[in-house]
Amino acid sequence: MAPARSPLDANLDDDEQALIGRAVPAPLVFLSLSFAACALVTAGLPPFSGFLAKTVMLTALLGRYGIEGASAPADVSAWMLLTLLILSGLASMIALVRLGIRYLWTPQGRPRPTLQLIECVPIAMLVTLCIGLLVGASPVLRFTQAAAETLLRPEHYIEAVMSARPVASPSSLIAAP
Repeated sequence: MAPARSPLDANLDDDEQALIGRAVPAPLVFLSLSFAACALVTAGLPPFSGFLAKTVMLTALLGRYGIEGASAPADVSAWMLLTLLILSGLASMIALVRLGIRYLWTPQGRPRPTLQLIECVPIAMLVTLCIGLLVGASPVLRFTQAAAETLLRPEHYIEAVMSARPVASPSSLIAAP
């Protein structure tokens, strides 16, 4: 007895089997969603922390060059950086989407991925930390702002180093009677 033929309007795979109603394995769904979340973070798209980081960089760049009331005129390097930031997000998103489709959704004659719970924990922690970085962005942004100010104005660091008392090395303490 011949197998029943699918309706003409059905979505068929390479073996002409109907795709409607076919179950997708849970490990594949978990890996695919995790990969998509990490791709969004890497590309700097919302709703993840990469978008916030890119927004802060663009705001600082445009605020410095007159968009938010500063008086300095925009130069070519500022516009090149702005263009590169946006194009890098586009290029990484295109590359990562193609990679995800090729390795996660296109059948290639290999067995489906299997995952144990212990293998899922680090992936889930990574995605959770990326979301947590977005939710708790204020302290992180304050820290990075303070670090940038310290790098731009090293007077406090130089003063702290120069005013510190020298400490004898351990080898000189051993050699002394």
